[in-house]
Amino acid sequence: MLLDHQRLERTLDDCARCIESKKLAKHCIVAIGIHEIIAGMLDLPPSKWRKKTVQGFDQLKQKCQSMKTEWEPYDWTKKIKHR
Repeated sequence: MLLDHQRLERTLDDCARCIESKKLAKHCIVAIGIHEIIAGMLDLPPSKWRKKTVQGFDQLKQKCQSMKTEWEPYDWTKKIKHR
């Protein structure tokens, strides 16, 4: 069991993407940003996380209404009797 732990520790030390790794330059995390580190771990392309789209009020309102309609069957507040 100790050998397995030591082997795992060596593997993590050699991993260039692991935050705990000795190979990852810790000062680069601030320069690169934690988003890039996590996106790299998840193998996300930059188009998925770098350029965030701005949504208009009407689009957000439509999404909100859609979510309300979708979750309406689970609305437990309708079961409460109002006094």
